Parts: sequence; C-alpha cells; structure tokens
Amino acid sequence: MLLHTYPGLRTKPCESLSVDSIKDVLRAIYPEVSPVLRSQYTKHDGRYPVYESSKAMEADWSVHAASEDLVVRDALCHEAVMWFAHHLSTAGQKRVIAKTILPLLPRAVHHDTPGAKGKFYQSKVSCQQCHTGPVLPDWVNDTMPVPPGESKLARQRSCDYQNDPPCGPCDGLGGPRTGDGVDQFTPMPCEVVAMAEEVPLADRAPHVYPMLGHSKMSGDARLPLEPPGNSTNVNGSYVPVDGDFYLGWDGVMGRHQYVRRSGSPVGGANATVTLIALQSIEMIKSNSSAGVMGIVSQSQADPTNKTCICLPGDAGVMHTQAFADVDPYDSVRLPASEGGLNYLGRVKVQLDGQNHTTIADHYMKVFFNFLVGAEKGTPTYGKPILLYASLGNRFIYSDWVLGDPKITSNQPDLWKLPTDTHCIMADPNCKELFQNS
Repeated sequence: MLLHTYPGLRTKPCESLSVDSIKDVLRAIYPEVSPVLRSQYTKHDGRYPVYESSKAMEADWSVHAASEDLVVRDALCHEAVMWFAHHLSTAGQKRVIAKTILPLLPRAVHHDTPGAKGKFYQSKVSCQQCHTGPVLPDWVNDTMPVPPGESKLARQRSCDYQNDPPCGPCDGLGGPRTGDGVDQFTPMPCEVVAMAEEVPLADRAPHVYPMLGHSKMSGDARLPLEPPGNSTNVNGSYVPVDGDFYLGWDGVMGRHQYVRRSGSPVGGANATVTLIALQSIEMIKSNSSAGVMGIVSQSQADPTNKTCICLPGDAGVMHTQAFADVDPYDSVRLPASEGGLNYLGRVKVQLDGQNHTTIADHYMKVFFNFLVGAEKGTPTYGKPILLYASLGNRFIYSDWVLGDPKITSNQPDLWKLPTDTHCIMADPNCKELFQNS
C-alpha cells in the first residue's frame, strides 16, 4: 500500500528531520511491532528484524547512530518506513498514525560511505536493488512473500534467495500458469547440464540484454503484477502474452518498449497496447527521476480507435545490465545470499511452443530468474530467452535481431508518441523526453 493512501497518516520529508526526532518515531513504532509479521522474514531478507528488544535498539544507536549525521539520518528514515510497512498490523499502523509523524524515504543515497557508518546505512536499505529510477517516497511495498514450500513442484514454481536449501539450476523456472497455487502451472521441461561450480567463469555465456535490439515476446502475465505482500486474499489472474520487445539504449537515453497484443491490464482483450518507457542517462546516473512512460491503446478491430497518455515512470527503464556481473546502475549490489546476482548453473530446457531444447545459463537476482542461451554457434547464444518472476511476468524471448530497432524493424518513429490522436501529457518530462527520442 502507498503511504499517501493510509487514512490520517502524517508525513515529513526525511531531510527536514533530525536524527533524534527519527529515533523518537522508531521508539513509537517498536512497541507496536507484530511478532507474527516479524517472524515471516528470514535472516537473508532485508526486512529481517535486527533488534530483539528496545534495549538492544538503544544500545546499537549508542554505537552507530550517536551523532546528527546525514547518513545516519537517512538510514533511520529507511528503517522507519520499512517497519511501518512490513512489521505492523493494520491495528498497529492505526495506533502509530495517532501518535507520530512518519518520515518519507530520503532522496539521497550513500552506498559508498566507508567504515561502520556505511555498514549501518547498508543494513537499513533494501528497496533500491532493482530500479533505475529512485524509489518514490510513497512507494514502499516491496514485500517479498516467503516461497510456497520445499517440495519439488513448489521449488519449480517459485524459488529465490530465501530458500533453504538454496535454489538449484532447474528451480524457480516455472512454466505456463493458470493461477497462484503451487500446482496451477505446467512445469517447463528442464534438465541439469552442469552445476554452477562445474561451469568456469570464462565458459559462462554473456548475460546481459542487448542495448540495441528487438525480439518476439510470449509467455504469460500475472494481473496484478505486484506481489500480494502481506495480503493473503489477493489472487492473480493469468493471461497469455503475444507481443514484441524493443531496447534502445545509447549515450543519451535508456529506452524500452513492449507491444502487447494480449496480456495487458489496459485496453481490453481486443486492443494492442504499446508501452514506451524513456529515461535519460543523466536521470539514471543521478537517481533523480524514473522518467516517463507513454501508453497507447489501439483497437484491433478499428485502428482509428486509439487512446494515448504519458505518465511518470514507475520504476525506470528496464536496464540492460541488470544481470551483469557488475551492474553499473545497481547502487546496492547485494551479495547473492541477500538477493544479489547468483549463477545457478547450466540447464537444457524446452520453451513454450518449441519442439527443440535449448542449452542455457540460469541466473537469479532477488526473485527474478533469467535464462540466456549458452550453446556456442547457435542463434540463441548470449541472448536472453526467459525472464520469470513467480508473481509477475513470464517473458519468453525469441528471434532476436540486434542493432538499432528503428532501423532493423523499419520503424523510424519507434520511440515517438502517435501524432494522429491527442495524447494526454501527465508529466512535465513527457514533452522533452519524447522530443529527444
């Protein structure tokens, strides 16, 4: 749930508060923490409760948070928001709302801070692992549900860094889905070719998205896309995906485009929906804005029936280096045991609708599973073939064409909004970013 939707909640920018005042907020929250919710999070989860008592909390502060320091202040703001969102029951949240003012997430990041202060800060930050754009002050629900179980079927459906024993090469790859239940999917055929330790680093296939290229895209999408968080009554529906995917990164702009002829929550069953996400490289580097996204819906029966809107970006563009060994736009860089990049091994899989098998390398980051072709001399070598999140999208990529997609797909206006219909500009960056594309 977004912060601004909590009835009666009062907030202040983190930057306007002192360290001592944020400690008072945490002192107000701590007695309301739900033991049931605390117990959900494992030691590898960024929301794991680090304090067993208020006395332990005060003792930690006396060592690591004794001064009025910007890094300490921002770390405590992250912690206050995380506790409010993930450690309190609805009743507990209401009691906290009645007695205190919650800080918003800070705008700055301090991941390069050295020493004990840096470690203290890193221990409080868990939201910004997968976003090229900043985490918005009112967007705090990054709840990761505990994987559904340790049976073979459950691990095939959903496996992430929280699992014990850790995920193997064929775990977490899913298959065509019909519902959220562990048995409501058809497992994708998978055979282990080699365990991670058996594949030398030099032999692993390149594991990044092309900066310039496009592909066919199939699979299925969960509606809604976001994990259900602490809610147990949110059931997803699953629709097939039939579309195209485009990437257009250069020294000025990061761009991606999805064209979905199905599998979109907007436009209806008989509409083609195009989503264009744009974010300048400066925005990405400075973590200052998530850019914009243009959404165009067009009736398949009547192409003249078209709608267009440009909105603020939600999480920034899909960055091509997300599964690189060192992602230049990942400011957190968690270890594999805490959700960072992890190589799980080499597999032989049969993707939907294909009558042949493909050799692939399996990478995992947080709850995303990524397969890249690993057989040299084949058309899929070094190219993404699957991106899967058990409570999100399952994208299968095929027929990659490398190079500037404006040229290779013969669409010179690929990154433009349509000119034959009025487009609502709901963000001040829309005009400039689309003009520059």
